[in-house]
Amino acid sequence: MNLSHAAAPPPDQTPSGANPPAKNPAKNPAEKPASKPFYRQLFFQILVAVCLGILVGHFWPGLGSGLRPLGDGFIQLIKMIIAPLIFLVIVTASRQWATSKRWAGWA
Repeated sequence: MNLSHAAAPPPDQTPSGANPPAKNPAKNPAEKPASKPFYRQLFFQILVAVCLGILVGHFWPGLGSGLRPLGDGFIQLIKMIIAPLIFLVIVTASRQWATSKRWAGWA
């Protein structure tokens, strides 16, 4: 009875013609993902925008008054988004509730 098997290549080598496995840094908990520079973070961008708004309103009040329609339009857009957003949250939650195995007998 012949039980000889082909020897597997060492983990750092691959057989000829095969591509090496892709290394995924997210799967290795020891490696931290590269953080974004501070100027690309949303918190910093909002802070800069607020400071610029304060400076424009203080030093150039005429320009600040001229930009009021832009701010009012932004507020109207936010108000317009709220109702569909609430509707979609409720529909999505009820759909997940209805399809969950735990509550399958209720719906």
